[in-house]
Amino acid sequence: TAPLVAGDGRISPVVSGTLITVVYHDQSPMQDVSEGVLGTDYHSVSLASPVDPFEGAMVHVTVTDSDWNTAAGSSQSVAAQLSVRATTSVDAFVDVESVTLTETALDSPVFTGSLVVTTDTAAKTAGDSKLFDVCEGLASCTVTATYTDPNWGGFTAAASNTRAGTISVSPMHSGATGGATRFVVGEDLEVTVSDADLNTSPTAFDTATVRVSLSTGGAAMVTLTEAAVNSGVFTAVVATRSATFPLSQAGVGPLSGNDTLTVTYTDAAPLGHAASATVTANPRASVSSEPLPATHANTLGGNVTVTVSDPSLASSSDFCNVSIYATGDGITASGPVVVVLTAAVPGSGVYSGTVLTTSTLMSTSEVPYNGQSGWAYRALYAQPGTSP
Repeated sequence: TAPLVAGDGRISPVVSGTLITVVYHDQSPMQDVSEGVLGTDYHSVSLASPVDPFEGAMVHVTVTDSDWNTAAGSSQSVAAQLSVRATTSVDAFVDVESVTLTETALDSPVFTGSLVVTTDTAAKTAGDSKLFDVCEGLASCTVTATYTDPNWGGFTAAASNTRAGTISVSPMHSGATGGATRFVVGEDLEVTVSDADLNTSPTAFDTATVRVSLSTGGAAMVTLTEAAVNSGVFTAVVATRSATFPLSQAGVGPLSGNDTLTVTYTDAAPLGHAASATVTANPRASVSSEPLPATHANTLGGNVTVTVSDPSLASSSDFCNVSIYATGDGITASGPVVVVLTAAVPGSGVYSGTVLTTSTLMSTSEVPYNGQSGWAYRALYAQPGTSP
């Protein structure tokens, strides 16, 4: 950057096409010998950053090199190699594509070109003029453009990817009948969003927002908090309810069997990307008995009939178990009596069975009763996917 001075060993300005002539004055024989060279130019290759990894997005590459400006009255084009390395949570794939760059204006040293992005795994093929680029959640992905100058060799530029956020919804208590996407009404759901782009502070807990919508209508916005500082993983617990459970009526609802709950995360980068997850409700089971414990009299040797209604179990089993606990003065038996209930109508989801009350406890299908006051029975049905 110092001012040019004759004799300082520098020749400037030199641009593409500049003729540099070196002359040697020979004393014997008395003559001049000269040789000329044309100057060549190189500048840079660049990528518009960040690159959005979603279907139809464009990767823009620019090369500045006046050597390619060979005709002042027309536009020229130059081939640049675009090397893409995209690593995702699914797999790793290196896609190498070529893009042709065109002069931006007449007599300009700037050349630009674009390449379309695809996230279709069926189009994951090198050399198909589509840049396969999937970058999700916490993945670290980079797009690299390599331009090889005929005179000066290779030049590279890198651009970061935005990360498409991912979302998942899972019951806090797994095991609901029907699989991992089912939950029991009244149980809590855990929502998780992974998006490194939202990790804006390395020292504070960042937040994310999702929309919870019900198939029955209605929606609510829920704020998720970063699970750990500088992690990019955000979580929240969403309570659910039916018309009758829990009694506090806290949570989203009311929900019934086979209603769906969808959680949607709208991504700001890449703009327009949205991720959603849906879970389906199993109805809350009910259990009843006759006579009703602690409210109806019973006599020694009488039966207690227990009925369970669990429609979500109907298609998979015609049997279920209940545990019956006895409490009262003088009762010393430990542990519950487990009774197998049978569906009176196969596939109905309604199960019933009886247990004998006795003071002798001659079999495992009997519960104690000594005729004293203050006794009660409690029947417990552990519905799959509910808290203990």
